[in-house]
Amino acid sequence: MWVPRRLGAESIQSAAWAVADAIRNLNALEHTPQGTILMQTPTRYWFPAKKFGWGWGIPDTWQGWIVLAIFFILLLAGVFLFPPATGLIPFLAYVTSLSLGLIAVCWLKGEPPRWRWGDDENN
Repeated sequence: MWVPRRLGAESIQSAAWAVADAIRNLNALEHTPQGTILMQTPTRYWFPAKKFGWGWGIPDTWQGWIVLAIFFILLLAGVFLFPPATGLIPFLAYVTSLSLGLIAVCWLKGEPPRWRWGDDENN
């Protein structure tokens, strides 16, 4: 007899990642005019996952390096546009918005984030 089990946060997160992986696999399919399906070459992540912990490491492609360079240039420009000495709140809002933008790019163009313990089989 099947008994429903209580869903924990880990199982919900695993299911969400499985759905995200399935969508990415569907996006990798290409249809030809004749109706046949061809597999595209796998896309290379701009930001690979860190080996330990959660999140992304240093960029792996030139596009990722450009994004990171633009982030730091805009961060430096923010020191002059919103001097922290005259108003800390506008500067913090600017830095927060830049950081959220960088996280969004990493989320869209990076390897799916999850907790990693080094050289485990799930990598």
